[in-house]
Amino acid sequence: TLKTEDDEILSKIEKDMLITGEYFIHSRELMSSLQRQSARPK
Repeated sequence: TLKTEDDEILSKIEKDMLITGEYFIHSRELMSSLQRQSARPK
């Protein structure tokens, strides 16, 4: 049972890391798009 519990924890960590990575990428894209908009002369 220890093995499967470790596997479940590892898979959960991997899933969390994937979600965090995607969120980080999206926030980077959002920030760069906001900077482009603010840099554009009105």
